Amino acid sequence: MRIRLMFEPHPGVNINNNQTFKHYGENYLSDFSAEYAGFVLLDANETKYDRGEPLYQFIIENVNDWTIQQIKNYIEHNPMHGYYTHISVEGA
Repeated sequence: MRIRLMFEPHPGVNINNNQTFKHYGENYLSDFSAEYAGFVLLDANETKYDRGEPLYQFIIENVNDWTIQQIKNYIEHNPMHGYYTHISVEGA
């Protein structure tokens, strides 16, 4: 399984530089083996703020149920300031 974390900016947050967000995200996810994966567009029905902007993403490969729960707990108790995090578990 793998986890895809997609970071949607809150209204008023405008980081539109890939390298800046890569650095920000790598620091935020430093306890996990997350790989920066550029950005992705989600359907407006799937986004929280409906701004139509790309969401930066990180992927964590070869996760198990315990790791998935750890990541979900981390994001719930330590949200990335200025971003809503979409979590997609793939291959479950």
